[in-house]
Amino acid sequence: MKTYIPMRGQLPEKLMGTIYERKIIERSIRPNDRKEIGRSAVMARWVMNTEPIETAIEKYVHERMVQGKQRASEHFLAYAYLKYGGDEVREFMKKAVGLSRYYINFLTAMENPFRGPELFWLASMLLVGIFSCYLMGLDDLRLLGIMVFSGIVVHAGALIIAVAKKWSQTGVMIAIYREIAEIAEHEVSDPA
Repeated sequence: MKTYIPMRGQLPEKLMGTIYERKIIERSIRPNDRKEIGRSAVMARWVMNTEPIETAIEKYVHERMVQGKQRASEHFLAYAYLKYGGDEVREFMKKAVGLSRYYINFLTAMENPFRGPELFWLASMLLVGIFSCYLMGLDDLRLLGIMVFSGIVVHAGALIIAVAKKWSQTGVMIAIYREIAEIAEHEVSDPA
């Protein structure tokens, strides 16, 4: 899915009339590009489709988990050089670094196990645990309280295991995305 904003002469007629759309389009073009080449060819020149970059990152992650770092990095670089040539490889690598950093920030911020359903699971277990302690205090419902509390202990163990798995998977993914960023930064700073 290429992001391409058409210029004034290429806009559909229903959008041509407003000044607002023209200002957005004119602001989306970098000033240096306006000087170098004509306005109609600007967007096709500097907007790169991110789908091949995401595909390369996904392939790297899959190969890294299966075959190892060396082979995955070779395939990542081969994909970049075969798909793009010349200056586009540098742009590809810069975008790959940006996407990798975005994924790292996303995983560190949003994939915290206690931000999702695990937090609500823990809160509900605490409430049911408090209620089971209350039931254990009553003579008539002591057996029911003990059974509910034992269920809470089992579910707490399951929660601990789920959180440990999620943390380890998130840590592995962050490390892999850092590797991608390092490979791409090395390639941008020292092209072969």
